[in-house]
Formats: sequence, structure tokens, C-alpha cells
Amino acid sequence: MKNLFTIGEIASIFGETKETFRHYDRVGLLKPCLVKKNKYRYYSLDQFEMISTILHLRSIGTPIDRIIDLLHSSSKKSISEELRKQREQLHEQIERMKYLEYQASRLLDRFENFDTEKIEHKVEPTFYILRQDFSDKKLGIDPGHIVSFHQNISSEWLKYSNIISIIKGENLYKQFFHEYASYGILSEEACEEANAFYYEIPSRLYVTGCIQILSFNHEEIDDLYVRMLQYIDHEELIIDGDCFERNILDLYNEKAEGDIHYIKVYIPVRKAGNED
Repeated sequence: MKNLFTIGEIASIFGETKETFRHYDRVGLLKPCLVKKNKYRYYSLDQFEMISTILHLRSIGTPIDRIIDLLHSSSKKSISEELRKQREQLHEQIERMKYLEYQASRLLDRFENFDTEKIEHKVEPTFYILRQDFSDKKLGIDPGHIVSFHQNISSEWLKYSNIISIIKGENLYKQFFHEYASYGILSEEACEEANAFYYEIPSRLYVTGCIQILSFNHEEIDDLYVRMLQYIDHEELIIDGDCFERNILDLYNEKAEGDIHYIKVYIPVRKAGNED
């Protein structure tokens, strides 16, 4: 019965690459039982169980240095502790991947439901917002303000939130569609920590509409606001708070100057005669 196997044969038997076994040799994890003068590596049949153990531990993410320690350990307790630790790390990775899948699904849902022809009113979920007034009428943003603006807010929350621009409700009736009072960041998820700029907007009724912006001065949004105001009037609704433009997605536009902005506008409203 054959007892010695080349590195190529071992790689084929265990479904790995030859480089994997060369690497294990270099780091001292798995040495061949024989290296001939031509530097060919050979592994014995007796090493198969060890190879299987190593590959199993690597498949669950156990670091090579810990595998080396485990292979030389006779303590069942230390092996159990390492396996338990690895299981916990895998659980954390799984939870992380589930969260990333959830975030990808949210973005996909917003993008696939982005309809520039549709204006509607419906109850939106609770929003969590960081809001900061512009430093002057020229819409300047003070770098010092940004530092304090983000203070105590987790980078994870910021990463999966959307940038918003805010217009005072009374300015919509005046058709001042480009007089932004504030900028901010919005999410449907609460941030675990907060600061003075962070607050919650309870679930409520909004009129919403979508627009794709291509121009530098965002002139396309004027028509959307006019249509939304006509809708509000037709549905006998009343603007009831500040409006915000939510930047769903920004894409580079190779055919024209500037980016492509996918914007969703939210105008808070109440039914006429309802003062609550």
C-alpha cells in the first residue's frame, strides 16, 4: 500500500492548494515527513488525521499559532476553551453579516421603490436625526461645528444613515425651495449614544416624493415641490413642520458635470381641521 504522497497528491486529496501546504511548512504548522534532495516534499499516510484536524480548525477560523499550540496540548480543558472562543467569534461574525445583509436590503428597498412619478401621503416610522443649523446664509459649514456635531455618535450609525437638508415649513408655501435652514443625518435606527444635536421625530404623516437631480443648482427639485404642494392642497392637508430632503444615493455622472443625486423629499402634514 502506498505510504508516501507528494504535495500535489496531498493537495488533491484534501481539496487544498499546494501553496497552502507550503505555507504550513514554512510557519511550522505541518512539516512533510520527508524532503528529498530535489526538495520534493512527501507526506505519509500517518499524517492524514493530523492534516484533517488542521484543515478543520482552519475552516472555523482558528489562527495558525493557536492550532500549533493545540496540536501540542494534552489538556482537554485548553482545547475546549479555544473551541468555545472560536465558536463565540463565529457567532459574532454571523450576527455582523446578518446586520450587513439587513442594511443592504434596506438600501435596495429604497432604491427599487424610488419612483419619480409617485407622490403619496402615509405614516412614516420614527426618525432619528442629527441636526445642525447652517453657520450663515451662504450655507457655510463650520469645520468646528462638524466635530462637535459628530461627538459621541458612533461611526457605525453615521455610516448607515443618510444626509439630509432641511427647509422650514413656512418657506415651502412661499416657494423658497432652496433656502435651507439646516443640514443633518437621518436614520430609522436609534443611536445608542447621543449629543445635543440628536433628537427623535415620532412616527407621523408625511407627503413624500422622489427626484433625480442632475444639475449643479438642483433646479429639478422645484417642479417636485410644486407638484407636492398641489397634492397637499388637493388632499386637504396642511404642512405641519419642517421639510427634509433625504439623499438616498449619490452616483458619479460620467456624461455630465457633477453627480447624480437620488433624493426623497418628506413634508410633514396633518389633515385639515386636525390640530393634534
